[in-house]
Amino acid sequence: MAHSNYFPGYVPHRATDDPSSSSSPTSSGISESPRESSISFSLMTSPTQVYDDHLSGVPKLEDHDEEESIDVKLEQSEASATELVLVPGKRPRGRPRKHPKLDPQSQSPKVTKGRSKTGCKTCRKRKKKCDERKPSCRNCEQNNVHCEGYPEKSVWQNGKEKAAARNRQRWAITGARNLPTLLPAIEEDIDWSFYHHYESNLSQCLNISPESKNPFVEIILPIAQQDEGVMHALLACSGAHYLQRLRGPGQITEYEEVSRRQSYHFQKTLRGLQEEQYGDSLDSRKDTLVICRALMLWLKTIVEGDTNGEWRIHHSGIITMLQNEPRPGEEDTWAFAREFYEYHRMSCLITCRTLGDLPEPPYIPLTTGNRENFMSVCEGLEQPTKKIHFLRRKIRERRGSEQSPYVPYNLMMEAEAIDTELKDLQCRHPVNSPEWVCWNLYHNCVWLLLQRTIMSGPWPGSAVLSTVKEAVAYLQSVGAKSPIQSVMVTPVFVVGCCAFDREDRPAVLEAFRMAEEYSHNGNIQHGRRIVQELWDLMDQGNKRAWDYEQVMEDLGMDTMLT
Repeated sequence: MAHSNYFPGYVPHRATDDPSSSSSPTSSGISESPRESSISFSLMTSPTQVYDDHLSGVPKLEDHDEEESIDVKLEQSEASATELVLVPGKRPRGRPRKHPKLDPQSQSPKVTKGRSKTGCKTCRKRKKKCDERKPSCRNCEQNNVHCEGYPEKSVWQNGKEKAAARNRQRWAITGARNLPTLLPAIEEDIDWSFYHHYESNLSQCLNISPESKNPFVEIILPIAQQDEGVMHALLACSGAHYLQRLRGPGQITEYEEVSRRQSYHFQKTLRGLQEEQYGDSLDSRKDTLVICRALMLWLKTIVEGDTNGEWRIHHSGIITMLQNEPRPGEEDTWAFAREFYEYHRMSCLITCRTLGDLPEPPYIPLTTGNRENFMSVCEGLEQPTKKIHFLRRKIRERRGSEQSPYVPYNLMMEAEAIDTELKDLQCRHPVNSPEWVCWNLYHNCVWLLLQRTIMSGPWPGSAVLSTVKEAVAYLQSVGAKSPIQSVMVTPVFVVGCCAFDREDRPAVLEAFRMAEEYSHNGNIQHGRRIVQELWDLMDQGNKRAWDYEQVMEDLGMDTMLT
């Protein structure tokens, strides 16, 4: 067997059993049989020596006659092994290679072991080998895994090519495009229904005088038409009121659709208010927009009849924003918001235990026209109502700790001062007008609230009973379609809390019914339930009937009866 030497300086030689016969050729000039030969290696000192030894080992042929021919036939099976002698060339400079170069023709093609980037998305995420079968790979099917397919082939582009592609995509017309919405936040047909319902129904229910301008239309609506956040709040409030009219059999499908869209506008409004926190803005224009949104959300809690105290968030938000100064030209918006706040604050002072510690907003006079809407029906009654609220808190503490008497001398003097203040008030509205009737009804209710506060026994005096009958007469004089019905919930509730005589109670229930039929506000049913609970306590002679605020808390109702 022949071996090739790839190391310079090593030359193979043929060796036999007899070392002396290694250089003796046969007479016929044919070498020995390969079966009797072997290969040995010896280290040579120089290429010249290798070359001389090689020549000395070659037999010299003798001359023959021309007729004498040598016919050497070598069969493949009996061929002798020829001596392979490598004569190294010139040794290259430097140290010898540790791994010598291979002949490029003898090298096998290099196998790339890099990670494939053409597999399916699922296999690449799982870092598994993909067989790249289309449209889904077999590996995902075998492992019961959803194959996400293959990524789109992308061609490398330089910066200019990418910029040109972006410009083409920006101006490309991909198909039919819808026109922008005519008004902000109105995207579906049902949104237009909310918009029309607000203008034609809800805003009319909130306006107590048809002769005066309606601020919900004259002030709030134009702002909503320019601002998406205010429009979302308006549609959320209108949708909540629209839902109150759908509470009935045969309207389940429409109710679900209206509820879905109303909830969408409500969430959009809350998200916008979270981005513009109450009181964090230095822009008075942004303050005005936040006030309008908070006002509509506050009104939404009344319409829905919320009993979880959500109204308190918007109540504190509006009072915080009103501490700032309005921008020129927006005084009417801020004045209306202040009037809205003062009226509902007065109602809350009557029906809520914890209220009255918040700062008062600065007074903002009206600049154009007569836009008084709420406070005209209870003008001058807000301060006496606030004093009664704090007086009730002091007496409640004494009743809770069983301090006798419940109304000591100093507290009775406070009540006497409030009574004098109430008697000095005069109504400025024309006699027998709806506003005159409503003001006198509120005036009687505040006085009844004062008498009920200082009442120590389970049964009131004759003055209270006669005043209740007078208030019932005012209630019965208000027509079912009168705009005054929009502000009747609070006085009806107070009269109901003082209706110790059972003969007066049917008129109170009828007043609740007419107010609910007129406005469809969800809080009216809660007021009726609280009054009926008080009547049961009155009939039992239970002293808990004095604290109707505690009865509301016991029923789990933190709501506004306005």
